[in-house]
Amino acid sequence: MAQKLFSSTEVTNAQVAYQQGVYTLFQNKTDMWGQIKKLPADMVNATGIQVSFLRYANPSLSYGTGNNDAYATAGAGDYDNFTVGYVNINAGNIQTVAGVLNSNKNTVENMLDFELQESAKQFASFLNSYVSRGDGTMALATISANYSGGTPTIATCNGTTDSIGTTQLAVGGYYLFYDATGATQRTGTVGASAIQLASKTGTACTFASNIPSDVVDTDIIVPQIGGATDASVGLYGLPIIDDSAGTYFGKARATYGGLASYEKTSAGTLTAGMLNETYWSIVQRGGYFTGAGASNLDDKLWTVMSTGNAQNYQSLSLNSGALVSSPQTFMHTGERPQNDIGFSTHDMTWYGSPLWIANSVRGDEIYFLGKDSLRRAILKDVGDVDGRFPAGNYLQNINGDGAYLQARVKMMDFFGQVYAPEPFKIGKISGLTLVAPTQKATMVSS
Repeated sequence: MAQKLFSSTEVTNAQVAYQQGVYTLFQNKTDMWGQIKKLPADMVNATGIQVSFLRYANPSLSYGTGNNDAYATAGAGDYDNFTVGYVNINAGNIQTVAGVLNSNKNTVENMLDFELQESAKQFASFLNSYVSRGDGTMALATISANYSGGTPTIATCNGTTDSIGTTQLAVGGYYLFYDATGATQRTGTVGASAIQLASKTGTACTFASNIPSDVVDTDIIVPQIGGATDASVGLYGLPIIDDSAGTYFGKARATYGGLASYEKTSAGTLTAGMLNETYWSIVQRGGYFTGAGASNLDDKLWTVMSTGNAQNYQSLSLNSGALVSSPQTFMHTGERPQNDIGFSTHDMTWYGSPLWIANSVRGDEIYFLGKDSLRRAILKDVGDVDGRFPAGNYLQNINGDGAYLQARVKMMDFFGQVYAPEPFKIGKISGLTLVAPTQKATMVSS
């Protein structure tokens, strides 16, 4: 008979494994939202904010001799306004009784607290997606191929232009399909119910059931909508705030030139001359070279781009004039410029603009923003639902028969909007060709 050993194998039957912590295997950190939430918060209500602007100055002017001449024809400025409303974005977290009771019983950490923190991070990540690439609709992804009967559960979002693909959709989320404007829902043979995302690659989504059969190229995927009739009114992001065409809070930019940003369109492959031309055009248009803007970094015009375009920027060859080879950044007096709020960590371009690298902005556009270009309209900032409403604490979960379930739901929300009061002072390069790295190829998202 073989010997009976007391070994490490026996010990494992009574052993507790060491715990190293909980790690997230996806990236949901914010960049644009992290900056925007620092901006001034203007109060808004259901009527909105009326933003008044001077369209034309008083034009009255005349020459004279001073000898009984007529004075200039008197005039006055031309004033108008646009109204900024708000949108409501919300998310919920469901917790079972057993999950709550076990959340801190020999676990690596208090898992209830961890889950609530991660849910809040993901909510902020969705807001970051909208302010980074939002076009005024509720789109989180853009369809790039018509519905295929052979693969009825798959939606292709190749991100051929914006470079984003499916990275801003979350697996397990419930989504609807709309036309590109967000005005018409695609229902096909499936109906109007939201469909759950089962899995995804960087460029394709597989849903738990068939997607609508009338989905076509350029359609958009949006989250669930509660109470609204369409998906055409969403959180404003850089593509629509920083734009030269279309409608801006109800005003046609073709009519109101001051509400149109400077835009270099159909740019193609990024060049040094393209960056230089666009930057100095906006400097001239917005007056950034006057006053403190000549020396104060806070008043500088920033260059905002994706990591892919940052790589393209670093690859530029500047073989003309005083710039030789590829000197991409400059430091003042041998080191980065110092500033009490951390600007020593920022790179400066050769044309004098600080670089702001944002992970979720579109790859086909580069933005030029002043640090005070954007503002927030806030009815309620991000956080738990107002405590005066029951969902501010917890809601009891109920099944379809009206029976209480052993679970509770906690909601968080945001009522607000993002806008620029003087869009003519900002601008962008659009229609860029981005090869790599693109979000759809490199991002690991939830």
